Amino acid sequence: MSKFLDFRREMLGIALLTLLAGCGGGSSDATTSSTAIAVTNVSVAPTSVTLALGNSGTFAATVTPADATDAAVTWTSSDATVATVSGSGVATCVAQGSSTIKASTANGQEGDGTLTCEKPFSVLEFLKLKSYQDSTGVHSITDAWFGTLGISPLNLIYSSNLVTCPLTTCTDEYEVDATKVAAEAASADSTGSTPVSLDLEVWDSDRFTPTVATGNGKTIVQNLSDAVSAFKADNPGAVVGLYAEVPQNTFTWSATSEQTYDSLNPQYASVAALVDYYSPSLYNYGYDGTASGDATWNSAAVYAVDQSRAFDTLNGTSKKVLPYITPVWTDSTGTTHILTYDQMMYRLNALKAAGADGCILWISSEQIDPSTGVLLIIDTTAGWFKAVIDFKAANL
Repeated sequence: MSKFLDFRREMLGIALLTLLAGCGGGSSDATTSSTAIAVTNVSVAPTSVTLALGNSGTFAATVTPADATDAAVTWTSSDATVATVSGSGVATCVAQGSSTIKASTANGQEGDGTLTCEKPFSVLEFLKLKSYQDSTGVHSITDAWFGTLGISPLNLIYSSNLVTCPLTTCTDEYEVDATKVAAEAASADSTGSTPVSLDLEVWDSDRFTPTVATGNGKTIVQNLSDAVSAFKADNPGAVVGLYAEVPQNTFTWSATSEQTYDSLNPQYASVAALVDYYSPSLYNYGYDGTASGDATWNSAAVYAVDQSRAFDTLNGTSKKVLPYITPVWTDSTGTTHILTYDQMMYRLNALKAAGADGCILWISSEQIDPSTGVLLIIDTTAGWFKAVIDFKAANL
């Protein structure tokens, strides 16, 4: 009888524990399940960001409520061919395009931001003016100062430092001077950080007849090829381009001239294969200061970039397009003008839209300011150069 009573007491104790567990007592597992706080929202910052190819940026996720039990997020990219993302939200651009960077929680809550990946737009300069002015006064210009604005130097080498006239006077008889080329190559940057641009317009009187010998017995194509090849042989690490030769300078562009250049430029394909980047000249030829004139300039820019890409197609290459531009223009009466803020900004935006990789700014070191009659001083507070500063600040 006593054993039976003991058994009943034991069974009643088990039943009581079971009842207590069902009412919130008993094991810790039951307590955790009933007090878990779920994530109700995920927000991601920034909501939109643009980066240059190869660059990285960090996205951050904020989980609501802040005391959610499982606040961990998993990061994913909607297009890993454009951008990748790490487990901590660091996204890296690997190709042009856009990708959605998403943060997700275990219970299915999501937030996202948009990453746009663009190729960088480089602004280079060969501006050998003496002074610039800002709000504090007038200062001396240096390449280091340009560097603080994100503008890089270019090493432009004129033909007088590359060729020799074997006669008393020359038209197209100039010859590539190996000694001069070697001297310039020796002093040029060998790391590629400061590109070299060779100005070899001495044979341009023959540019429309690239298969006919110039006065030195070689064609313009052979002469240009010899100069570039010699420079690169003397300085293999240099990044070398040619001013306004590949593609050929269209000067005052018109739609009717395209047929001529469509036929002419392929004959310079062997020269294009030698340079490291293309530098068409997009100075303000025939510009009249009007919106119509801007549109014509844009047509010339689009055509020049397209012709540069055509060289890539012919040669199986992929090279940068860095056109020369200038703020100076001359009207039909011969009067000199300087581009306004809006006119320069138009050109920079147009080049980016056309697919150029950057631009090269050039002005004669002896340029006179038409408004003052004295040597031009670069103004950082207004006008064309303020447009360059603002554009560079807004573009990678």
